[in-house]
Amino acid sequence: MNRPKQMQIIQIPCRQDNYAVLIHDDKTNQTLLFDAPEHDAIAQVLETNGWQLDHMLITHYHFDHIAGAASLKAQFGGQIYGPKINAHELKCLDNPIDESHSLNLLGIDIKIFDTPGHKDDHICFYLADLKIAIVADVIFSMGCGRILDGDAAQMYRSIQKLLTLPADTLFYCGHEYTTANGEFALSVEPNNADLQARMTEVKTLRAQNRPTLPTLLSDELKVNPFLRSNSPEIRQKLNMQSASDEAVFAKIRSLKDSF
Repeated sequence: MNRPKQMQIIQIPCRQDNYAVLIHDDKTNQTLLFDAPEHDAIAQVLETNGWQLDHMLITHYHFDHIAGAASLKAQFGGQIYGPKINAHELKCLDNPIDESHSLNLLGIDIKIFDTPGHKDDHICFYLADLKIAIVADVIFSMGCGRILDGDAAQMYRSIQKLLTLPADTLFYCGHEYTTANGEFALSVEPNNADLQARMTEVKTLRAQNRPTLPTLLSDELKVNPFLRSNSPEIRQKLNMQSASDEAVFAKIRSLKDSF
């Protein structure tokens, strides 16, 4: 399905390397925000366009994803939706949600995935009508989130959920970590031509201070080592030719932690 013409999707750089995502419906003048890393950068976009906030969706309760939530709500209004787990961590939350819920906001159906591992309350959002997913700190371009609350098995299962989405889905990630992720990816799969090409592109983009995100799932399947546990080169590099995909994933994550 083609993106509805009246929908604007704006990726907003925040803090040092965070991103928020704003969706505005020109037809109804309604606005939806995913994550609130800070107040000022998001407020500037809203004020410049003369928009209010109708809905704010939070992926998880790390400070760098919610720091602006209360002040943005106070200034621009709107209902805040966030993970049911640890809902007490965001005092201004209106609607606790998990994957048992479904949402329709701005006339868009929003599917929710419970994706623990990085943080036990982490959720992701899939907007089929727009062919986008808000994956925050679960999957990055050429990387995945550090495992903080869960374990490798949990993170692996969360990633596998997101890999069920159509290959032409655009992944909006929570951080601009692509350069460092790519350097690590090359250390475990140095002969991957797609990965080499992506790194050339990334270096050009970052030299121009341009974002490397969002990223297509179909592209990540070619270059992201955390989605490539079945790669013969990676398995040989790790001496894990007969290991399970999950075990290879866990080893890759362990190596990245100390890279």
